[in-house]
Parts: sequence; structure tokens; C-alpha cells
Amino acid sequence: MEDNTSGRTDRKKSQRAKKPAAPKPRKACIKLSDEMDFKLSVYAKMMKTDRSSVVEEWLREKLSSLTISLRSSKPDGEGESATAA
Repeated sequence: MEDNTSGRTDRKKSQRAKKPAAPKPRKACIKLSDEMDFKLSVYAKMMKTDRSSVVEEWLREKLSSLTISLRSSKPDGEGESATAA
């Protein structure tokens, strides 16, 4: 009888372990223009580094400038913040 109950507990534990895993973060897919792709590739060759790290650095700079411009826009002027630049 004890074997039967221990088997049930093992089964319950295995069912608990089958919880769905947290979704994996998706990688961003960005389509660069041919001109920008060429510029970043040339820059990567000049710096003797891989292209992906150059693109990552470039995107960080763009995102930080975007964040700064969003912070400087006025929250009370709806619609004006997009045109006032």
C-alpha cells in the first residue's frame, strides 16, 4: 500500500513540474536601408569588429536620443509636442 501512495505523490510532483515555461524574449528584427547597412558595415570593417555590435551601439545611441527628446517634450501640450521640433 505504501508503494501505491508514493507512486501517486511522484505522479503529482511530475504534473506540477510541467508548468508552462515563461515565454522567451523575442529578438528584434530591424530592416535597415541599404545606405545605412553599407555605412555600418564599412564602419565595422574600419573598427575591425563585427557588424552586429556596431549596429547594437548605433541603435543604443538612437534610442537614447529618442528618450531624451521624449522627456523634454511637454506632457500638457497634446499634439504640439510632435510638431514642435
